[in-house]
Amino acid sequence: MEKNWRLTQINPWSAVKTAFMLAIAASISLTVVVLLSWLLLRAAGVLTVFSDTLGDLLGTAIVDFPSLLSFTRVLGLCFLVSAAQLISWPAGAFIWSVLYNLVVGLTGGIKVSLREE
Repeated sequence: MEKNWRLTQINPWSAVKTAFMLAIAASISLTVVVLLSWLLLRAAGVLTVFSDTLGDLLGTAIVDFPSLLSFTRVLGLCFLVSAAQLISWPAGAFIWSVLYNLVVGLTGGIKVSLREE
């Protein structure tokens, strides 16, 4: 048996709430991945080796990467990106849902077919 459904309206408030929850999950995931990557690179000494190699290639130490990529700077940048996600994702979902609701009058919505197996 097959059922046909049409998505004819998206509630903007529901889209905003869902996008905000997804943005929170993405921000937490981003923070964990960035911090684990930073700890791994720092423990392996990759930042120091990269800084030494760059200094050898250029002849002088232009940038001290270990101090430039300190824990507080990396964490601050990660929080800045997370804050941007928390603002832009719900705003984008709101705009998308409103535009979809405007266009659905012309197109009839998205047709979804469900079938029992």
